[in-house]
Amino acid sequence: MLRLQFRNDLSALQKCLMKMDADYILFAQINTPFIPETDWLVSQYYPKEIIREKYGTGYYTLGKKGTTETDPVSYITETDFEAPTSGWSYHAAGLDTMLSYSGRYSNKLDSVNIYSSTFTTRVSALPKSGRKYFRISLHAMNGPGADALIVYEVIRKDKTAVWYATHLNDMIAIEDQWSKVCMIKYPYERLRNDDVLKIYVWNNSKGNAWIDAFKVELAESNSH
Repeated sequence: MLRLQFRNDLSALQKCLMKMDADYILFAQINTPFIPETDWLVSQYYPKEIIREKYGTGYYTLGKKGTTETDPVSYITETDFEAPTSGWSYHAAGLDTMLSYSGRYSNKLDSVNIYSSTFTTRVSALPKSGRKYFRISLHAMNGPGADALIVYEVIRKDKTAVWYATHLNDMIAIEDQWSKVCMIKYPYERLRNDDVLKIYVWNNSKGNAWIDAFKVELAESNSH
């Protein structure tokens, strides 16, 4: 049994999931802080949801290995750093061929190249209908002393109106190995059409970090 109280407990959960060979998993949330990335992480290893029951502020779910089942997605963009991608900045100096999760290149962040390739869009270009949330995922590897952040930033009239970040270390299970990492962000703040959204990774440390398969999705769900 593993108890989750804080977001940085997700690294222990991922380590546990990596070692599990059971066909099913039972997960429950009971009177604990809501960590939206927990569902995503469990679904990466047990993607088929058999049962989900809510009670009060909590719930329990029974998951099974199998075909991935995800919330409907109305917008998706991804860069794997193999070539320039529409909507993403391209930093040739940050490309690395020594380590990659897939393909030839990854994006290496160090004390000089502290920002990753950045996804930028006006809010007016995103779908509007339904209850949506941003699901930002990537594969990451940290070297010694690295502490990089996924950053969700909203620029309004040339000033930062929203800045939200989560640590890659919260989910990285084993140093010097690739781990699945995700940030889920509900746009509780009222976004405006002329706002500019930026999503990137910031290496706020002197250690080296590598990222690959950087994906931004706008998903819709009635279960969150």
